[in-house]
Amino acid sequence: MRKVLICFSVLLLLTGCWDQRLVKDINLIYSQALDQTDDGLIETTIVTIGGAQMQSGSQSETSTEPAVISATGYTPRDSRMNLDRKVSGQLFTSKNRVTLLSEAIAQENIYSVLDVHYRSPLSTTNAHIAVVEGEAKKSFKR
Repeated sequence: MRKVLICFSVLLLLTGCWDQRLVKDINLIYSQALDQTDDGLIETTIVTIGGAQMQSGSQSETSTEPAVISATGYTPRDSRMNLDRKVSGQLFTSKNRVTLLSEAIAQENIYSVLDVHYRSPLSTTNAHIAVVEGEAKKSFKR
């Protein structure tokens, strides 16, 4: 009976939760830009690889080229949710290296804009932040 009890307690201690996110199911954001539109909305522009879905006939193909995608919203979180609807898979900022802010956003309270990035445990906190003259999204155009 004692051996059964010891085996049962060892099995209880060894059980765990496996949390996985397969790379084939997610889209990694490599850099992002935050702008303010004329309407006062926040426009978020990201650079991701394999994020854009192209419709060709009846099939949808995922590109392996870098894609620059933009979406607007009332808050940075709202624009991020709108971005998430435009790409295949879920967006993750764990590989974000650069966050560009336009002058219009930097002159206001940047903490409220960056709050969405620092609250998420999946976001990187060591991304470089830069303020760009004019629109930040123009830095991503070729």
